[in-house]
Amino acid sequence: MPPKIMIMTLEVLGMERKRIPCMGGLEKSEAIKRKIQALEHETKESLDELEQREITINQSVEIALVKVEETKKVALKVLKRARSDDEYSEVDNSEGLLMEMKSLCLKMDSGRFWRFVTGRKKELESLRAQMSLALAECVDPARFVLEAISEVFPVDKRSEKSDRGNDLGWACVLVLESLIQHQNTK
Repeated sequence: MPPKIMIMTLEVLGMERKRIPCMGGLEKSEAIKRKIQALEHETKESLDELEQREITINQSVEIALVKVEETKKVALKVLKRARSDDEYSEVDNSEGLLMEMKSLCLKMDSGRFWRFVTGRKKELESLRAQMSLALAECVDPARFVLEAISEVFPVDKRSEKSDRGNDLGWACVLVLESLIQHQNTK
């Protein structure tokens, strides 16, 4: 049923009288109330959505802070356990082996890493099991691996022919396999 409309007669700017349709006072008041209620409802929905976003952001920040704190603890532990300049220090178990490799990877010290790996041929299976985990600590694992194995392949192949160069193929394969394994687990 259409709203009741009153026709009011108004004089507009001194011109002749015109008839203009208007809403009655009660209908106008109810229309305003409905608009206010609709706006309040929309505002409430918007505030609820913003509150949910804020909760989600806070949870994400908390998760990130926990990860940062865990990484910080691991990094400090690795750095504390890192050896001074003794590159060939004894590592008694696979956890120590992993910590040492992580330390070298974290520092991006490819030369020491290469010497560490090649000095432990007898621990080949432990190296194979732990190396991809250690490479995860590198900022750029592919570059790190290439720099490490570059010691086997000098720029000028005519200089520095040695018997040990052929013996290091196992280490090159091991490091490259570990890099591939690391890349596949990302």
